[in-house]
Amino acid sequence: MPDIAPPERIGRVSGYGWALGYVGGLLCLVVALVALIQPETPLLGFSREGHANIRATNLLVALWYGLFSLPLFLWVPERRPAVRPEVRTVFRQATRQLVDTFREVRRYRQVVRLLLARLLYNDGLLTIFSFGGIYAAGTFGFKADELIVFGIVINVAAGLGAWLLGFIDDRLGGKRTLLLSLLGLSAASLLAVVTTSRTLFWVAALLIGIFAGPSQSASRSLLGRFTPPDKRNEFYGFFCLFGKGHGLSRAAATGAVHGLVGKPAGSVASVLLFFCSGHAAAGPCGRSRGRAAGAGYGIRRNLS
Repeated sequence: MPDIAPPERIGRVSGYGWALGYVGGLLCLVVALVALIQPETPLLGFSREGHANIRATNLLVALWYGLFSLPLFLWVPERRPAVRPEVRTVFRQATRQLVDTFREVRRYRQVVRLLLARLLYNDGLLTIFSFGGIYAAGTFGFKADELIVFGIVINVAAGLGAWLLGFIDDRLGGKRTLLLSLLGLSAASLLAVVTTSRTLFWVAALLIGIFAGPSQSASRSLLGRFTPPDKRNEFYGFFCLFGKGHGLSRAAATGAVHGLVGKPAGSVASVLLFFCSGHAAAGPCGRSRGRAAGAGYGIRRNLS
């Protein structure tokens, strides 16, 4: 992010990225439905027997990734060293730098706080995406076609939210945008659990979508502002790791709450724990102490 976006536009560029990601996912879903799942004779002769046409969607996704990765590989500039070192040397240097970072973790408190906060609130998002459809079907009687519409609506709302709040990110700062998004997600999740009205449930779903996108894009732009220039790749690697390696905590929390409550609402309600904990963990990010260590973009309003 810091390499391709100027400091005053990093929030909206991150928002553009998340928004277009949602658009691309929806388009891929439409192509899969029209070409492989719905037709009596699927594209390229894939048989419906044994669900071969459904398994073929994996090939479509692989092609989709390859095709839309080309603009990145062909046209996005990259800083390259004048002399390319050997792979063995690069691996050894990277390993040593990683060890040094762990030893000097106190210098990067803002980054660590952000990563720990994301570990929590991203669990909440994944829980919503995992149990939202089940909750809608079990509590409000959503049919299969309604669930498809439900998923599409949330993705469209998330794309719009990421795009719109990207501008707010640049004006108010990444931290404020993130905290605002987490508050919105908490309120919307609470509404989804307590309401018995289908209309209000749809309102809650729209709000969840609107705030889900910017919570992810603001996290990424905020990391770019905290990270020292010589450790950008390293910390963005941690960012991806902390976004994926938390299935056990999510499963344990949702399972415990579901067991206590005995209803699907328990699993959905557990996201409040993740969002509130993530909000509390993200709150101290950007305070004066430790700002100098993360001097990627030392713009005060982006850290406040």
